[in-house]
Amino acid sequence: MGRGTDTVGDARLSVIVAEPHELVRNALTGLIDVEPGFSVVAQAPDLAGAETELGRRRPSLILLEPAILGHGGLVHLPGLLRLSPQTRALLLTDDPSPALERHAHGWGAVGTILKHATPDDLFLALRRAMGGPPTPAPATGT
Repeated sequence: MGRGTDTVGDARLSVIVAEPHELVRNALTGLIDVEPGFSVVAQAPDLAGAETELGRRRPSLILLEPAILGHGGLVHLPGLLRLSPQTRALLLTDDPSPALERHAHGWGAVGTILKHATPDDLFLALRRAMGGPPTPAPATGT
């Protein structure tokens, strides 16, 4: 994995890839790590791993398959993002529904990218995710 930082002198944006399938995680990491401007600083196969790495790494972005959030799905995203408030979440999904995009934004994600997208589309989505102010994670009833 890359050694990117978020310093002014190093424009590389740090990314955590949170995806339950090892092959997909590794492929995304390899793809992102060679793209100028990005560096994968950690991978997570599940929610516990994502929580640990977010708290430890505090990346610019987490590329997240919603399945790792477990039962209840996106409802757990705000709690995850509170571990690293400056981190933006981009959901990696195979569901092209506009409803998912709306729900993703409602729970604190900055967008979605489809799994069948091209690498160019992925990098466009990553750059767009970093373009505006992060969506604040809504408070939950806990």
